[in-house]
Formats: sequence, C-alpha cells, structure tokens
Amino acid sequence: MVDRECQGRFPEAEIRSFQNRRVTEARKLAMKKHRRRTGLVLVEGVRAVEAACKASTAFDTLFCSRDFACCSSNQRLLQSVSRLGGRIVSTTPGIIESISTLASPQEVIAVVSRPDFSIEGLTKRAAREDRSVLVWFDRVSDPTNLGAILRSAHCLGASGYLSAPGTVGAFNPRAVRASAGAAFFLPGVEEISLARAVALFRPEGYKFVAASPRSGVPLQSISPPERALIMVGEEADGLSLCAEESADIQVHIPMVDEAESLNVAAASALLLYHVTPLWPPE
Repeated sequence: MVDRECQGRFPEAEIRSFQNRRVTEARKLAMKKHRRRTGLVLVEGVRAVEAACKASTAFDTLFCSRDFACCSSNQRLLQSVSRLGGRIVSTTPGIIESISTLASPQEVIAVVSRPDFSIEGLTKRAAREDRSVLVWFDRVSDPTNLGAILRSAHCLGASGYLSAPGTVGAFNPRAVRASAGAAFFLPGVEEISLARAVALFRPEGYKFVAASPRSGVPLQSISPPERALIMVGEEADGLSLCAEESADIQVHIPMVDEAESLNVAAASALLLYHVTPLWPPE
C-alpha cells in the first residue's frame, strides 16, 4: 500500500518480503544461466537506468527506496521507466542489497529485457558502412574491463562488438555498470569464434588489428583501415597465439622501458581512438 504522504503516482507497489517472487527472480539474474533463460538483466544505479531508458529498453521492475520514489526530482525518470513497461516498487535497503551484485549497492536496481542483437543484423550493418570498427573479445574474463571497453567503443563511434566463447557476458551486471549503459546502444553478439569472425568480416574488407605489449609496429605509425576489427585479449594472458597469427596488423603502444603494460581497457581506448571513424583522417 502506498502512503498518502507520497503525493506522486509512484511507487506503484511495496515489497517487504525477501521471499517475494519479484525479489527472488531478480536475485537469480546475478547468474548467467538465468539471464539466458529469461532474457532479463539487472541494471544498477541511476545513470545506468537512465541509459536503458534512452535506449528504449523494455523494463520489467524498478526497485528503489520509498524516499526515491516519492522525490519530485525523480519523477521524470520513473515516468520513463513506467512508459517502458516497468513497475515501480519501493522496498527496503536490505532487499536491494540482497539483489545487488555490487560491494556498495546503488539506490535503484532495475530488471530489464536484454536488447535483441543478432549476427545477421551486425553483418548487414557492416556491409553498408564505408568506414567501420568492430571489437572482438578473446576470453576477456573481467566484466569491469569489458564494460569499460564497450564504453570507449560506443563513445568513439565503433559499429559493434563480438565476443569469443569463454568471454564474460556484456550484460553481466558489473559489465553493464562499467559500460555506463553503452551495452544497450552498441550492437553485439556473443559466442563468436575467431574462425567465424574471420569468415564473416574478412570478405567485407575488414582488417584484423591485434594489440601486443611490445611486438608489431607502433600504433601511431599505421594508417587507420577503413574497416577494422580490433582484437582484444585477456588482461593477464593477452590474445591467443591463434588470434595473433590471424591478425593483418600487429601494433603496440610505445611505453617507457620500465613499464610492464597498460591495462587492457586503457590500451583498447587508445587503439579505438586511433582507428575509429569518428575522427576521419584529413
């Protein structure tokens, strides 16, 4: 029941039980198998929820505190969520914490439908673009790194991404948060092997670009290909040998001698800045 002191139309319901169906189903979405089964994902934090709204993502439920739901400054966001099908539910900090996947739970958590991206749609988009950059993830296991790279890719005008088997999902809750919502805008397809990526995109004129800590040519010495597929490996181990050997271009980012390497997210951002079509060569 909604308290009469709350003057707006929200919240639409209140939940105080940890055993409530919406709560138990939301809690399961921390696990990949349940995200796959339901097609639903968790979105944590106001900024990520705002991004999902901008992408016109279908909402199921938004959990928040009663104070958040009743605050006049939050009504526009809640109205957007409601228009997209979401039910606004007020609940306790303990229940929000039980759903959250973060060390410091946010004040809002939403359950939304995962965007329906397909490999057919991505290949058609690639075929019609004169200048295009795709990112292929090779067994990247850290969701924060993957999300940060998606954020850079979206900001810098990449066309989409693919990920090999063994790569963390782009809709892992931590990846969604690290992407600042970019996962809802940047088309991507998972479980795409290197062989399939080569078969799909090399005939479309894509050059496969692999980053290496020390080998290859300096990044600034290459002319950005009109179509590039950037290959991104795991933080610790880098790209597989097979991926390195499949590259058309191997590059490195010059560093001072005593430095070991850049973080994979930082290195990817530099590589994307150099090759993405947002800043075409003069």
